Parts: sequence; structure tokens; C-alpha cells
Amino acid sequence: MSAFPRSIREAAAVLRRRETSALELAELAIARARADEHNAWLHIAEDHARAQARAVDEWFAGRGPGGGSPPTLAGIPWACKDIIGTKG
Repeated sequence: MSAFPRSIREAAAVLRRRETSALELAELAIARARADEHNAWLHIAEDHARAQARAVDEWFAGRGPGGGSPPTLAGIPWACKDIIGTKG
């Protein structure tokens, strides 16, 4: 996938259809944040994002915790405003 999905709904759909992976979406989101020309990001938790994405990809492959399907928003990259304390 070369372009980031235009909506959460689209991102969730391509993940469920296995047209992309959570790791690929995470990499696209990381690249997009790093390329931001406004310096809006104080911290990008790249390693954590990749680890979480790999775990979601395992879940989509049927090796998730307790079996079953991942939650609807599993694998969707997101950001939070810096008023929330983060370690890192």
C-alpha cells in the first residue's frame, strides 16, 4: 500500500480484507509524522507502534489472544494530543 487510507473505516476494511498489514499502516503513519513540516510531534513511539502492529498482524493471522477476531479498530494508527503524559 503506497497511500495512507483516507478514513478509519477504509483502514479497517483494508486490514480485514488483508490488503495491507497493521505493520504497513504503522510504517506509513510513522513516515507521515516524521515528514510533518510543522514540527507538531514531540515524541513518536516508533518501536511501540511497530510492536503493537506486529501483535495485531498475528491476531489477524489467527494467532491472537484467546482466538476470535480482533476488535474493529485493531491495527489503526492513532495519535494523541500532548496534554496526555507519556513516558519516553
